[in-house]
Amino acid sequence: VELVQVGFDGDQGLAAALDQGAAGGVGGGHGLDRGEAVGEGFDGDLAEASSRMTKTGLTGDGAREILEDLCRKHAFLVDTAAQDNEGTMVTLAPASARQYEGTNTGKNEVSTEFFANVKPLLSNMFTAAQGYQALVLVRPVGTADGRLMGSISGLFKPEDLVADIIAPQAKAGGFEVNFMQADGMVMYCTDGHNTGKNVLTDPSFKDYPELVAQVKKIAEHK
Repeated sequence: VELVQVGFDGDQGLAAALDQGAAGGVGGGHGLDRGEAVGEGFDGDLAEASSRMTKTGLTGDGAREILEDLCRKHAFLVDTAAQDNEGTMVTLAPASARQYEGTNTGKNEVSTEFFANVKPLLSNMFTAAQGYQALVLVRPVGTADGRLMGSISGLFKPEDLVADIIAPQAKAGGFEVNFMQADGMVMYCTDGHNTGKNVLTDPSFKDYPELVAQVKKIAEHK
């Protein structure tokens, strides 16, 4: 088993997955530290969208068009959302995601972490309101006078982001890749059978003691 480990803690994200970007205002500061972009320009585009939403607000045609633009430009996204300060998703795109408008996610682990720190956040794997395991990149949206209005986010499944890059190389090399968080959670596996499992706790990995030992070492230093 070939292990591809990704340091994935707080605003440290998928290595070689998202680019570095920046924007002014509440949503500004340094972009998330990334390697070569797979989701080409997404963090920068989300930062720009945050700035545009300062003018449009979180709802209405202008806000919806900003979210639709992100979905059109980045095909790996499941959906994009504007969330108010209560944790309610007030506007979503594309149209298929609008059924979740009005859903409050303020008590989930992503919202709790975001509102505690109010800075760009790339989550760990979590169960989205839609019911599946996903990742989300979140940026603050500020008012013109610098107050927090809410947030803008892009939700995606890790397999949608990396499958086209990793799967062909794995097939050509005849090996399997587990793409994982630093806590041992497998976010992507080339054949899918390990996706969603934790190397440290799932019994299916007991026959790979060297792998488990390596992951333990990684987890201790995350």
